[in-house]
Amino acid sequence: LPISECAHVAGVAAPMLAPARVIDPASGRWVTHPVRTADDAAIGPANEDMVVRAINARIAAASGTDIAAGEPLTVLRYRPGQQYRPHLDTMADAANQRVMTMLLYLNAGYRGGDTHFPAPGLSVVPAPGDALLFRNTLPDGRPDRLSRHAGQPVLAGTKWLATRWIRAAPLDPWALS
Repeated sequence: LPISECAHVAGVAAPMLAPARVIDPASGRWVTHPVRTADDAAIGPANEDMVVRAINARIAAASGTDIAAGEPLTVLRYRPGQQYRPHLDTMADAANQRVMTMLLYLNAGYRGGDTHFPAPGLSVVPAPGDALLFRNTLPDGRPDRLSRHAGQPVLAGTKWLATRWIRAAPLDPWALS
């Protein structure tokens, strides 16, 4: 991803940032949770400009998926001490599962914040503009435990990351809550 596009995406998301939420598996509702302590903003259809649309199209091409299968591009801002503890991107009992994830690393100038996959013992230390695509499910649709990952705590500076969760089938972004 060109650095100018990285800065553009962060700029589009910045005014919308709020404390990140997760889906509570017990209730199915969005809640703030200590597992994910960053701020985030989803760039949905009402805020998606031509640059964001082009990025989403490139993610679809790189993943071999339909652009309509991607959730809105979500930007995360991690400040010192913030992290995303080990987790899977799949959702319990989802009819249209998140089968892949694409992470886009938007900046430099921070320490820590590696993306760590505990089971294979892999840590990704990205450069600005790097992208990481991985599968979340096995061929039979069950969650792939090897895709369990974490955003390690940021030690200094601010880390900006964009993620796009890709579903098994197209979805209506206006229906996402």
